[in-house]
Amino acid sequence: IAPALFCLNAILVIEDLDGENHIPIMEFYTNDALKPLSLKPGQIITKIIIPGLVNPSGSGFAKFTVRGTIEFAVVNAGVLLETEKDNKTCKQARICVGAISESPQRSLEAEAWLAGKKLTKENIDTVTQKIAGSLKVMPHHGYSKRYLTECLKTQLKQALNDAVKVCTDKKNKGR
Repeated sequence: IAPALFCLNAILVIEDLDGENHIPIMEFYTNDALKPLSLKPGQIITKIIIPGLVNPSGSGFAKFTVRGTIEFAVVNAGVLLETEKDNKTCKQARICVGAISESPQRSLEAEAWLAGKKLTKENIDTVTQKIAGSLKVMPHHGYSKRYLTECLKTQLKQALNDAVKVCTDKKNKGR
């Protein structure tokens, strides 16, 4: 669920004996495998706030596991595409990949590259390659870096295509 929350710019409400604190989800993860979360003893997440969207949008999520949906992901990807009013031109992209390193990752450069471009197959293929080439992939559970990178590309492309489909579906007019 973390990649989806990253794409939605979620804010976590964390409470302890001193009261409540609001932190963006990107600050919740530390990028440290030995202490992956910034949560301290005595703190608990009590709410997740998801800010609203102003522009037409579409989202997608893809998860690869070996034994089905209840298992931890080998790799997963979340996408949120905000579009111009034509529902075919990307205004802003938020793309996040999880389960390939210590923390969920975004490629801000690839997201910026997609902004202003038409949501074509060619541009989806290009942004997929840019993201796969820019993220840190750590081998885990017996999977090689090369294998995980190929899985990453497949999951990214699926999530991106799902988001584009929602954006361009005339009945939905984006969500």
